[in-house]
Amino acid sequence: MQACKAQKLRAPARNTVAQRISGLDPLKVARRREGQDASRDLQGVGGVPPAVAAPLERVQIDHTVIDLIVVDERDRQPIGRPYLTIAIDVFTRCVLGMVVTLEAPSAASVGLCLAHVACDKRPWLEGLNVEMEWPMSGKPTLVGVGTRDAYLAIRSDDQLENRFEPMMLPLWEVNDDCCSLLASFAASLP
Repeated sequence: MQACKAQKLRAPARNTVAQRISGLDPLKVARRREGQDASRDLQGVGGVPPAVAAPLERVQIDHTVIDLIVVDERDRQPIGRPYLTIAIDVFTRCVLGMVVTLEAPSAASVGLCLAHVACDKRPWLEGLNVEMEWPMSGKPTLVGVGTRDAYLAIRSDDQLENRFEPMMLPLWEVNDDCCSLLASFAASLP
């Protein structure tokens, strides 16, 4: 306001200032206010992922903690929170495999998830008394892992490392495609 008065200009309206501020790039704002290290979380890894033209050409694997606590059957003492490792085919957006463990993400959980991707799901579903078809299975051409820990888990297991060549891919952005994919997963849950 004082700068406008000094130059004998009319001050901008509050809405104009608010609109300009909301139009600023959050990455640039964080970098200027807090420095390069603080803005790193807002920055993607860059690049464009390779195009996917067929099922099993690229499979993404990621881990998450399930929001429940497993308790001991007899004493009802807490054991821990389970981890879900899931494999998604990028071309079809289908869940190809999953595994639930009480151990943190590791080569074992990635390996078990990849085994579930490759195997026929009928015996597993029958063992759970679930009557449904899950026809997706096979050997993926390229496997992408979502975290550095998962990448290191694959690198630490000779059998997994020999089968899959490491490659850095950009992070998923939260956009309409991502929200649609997450909504389809939520709709498929019982």
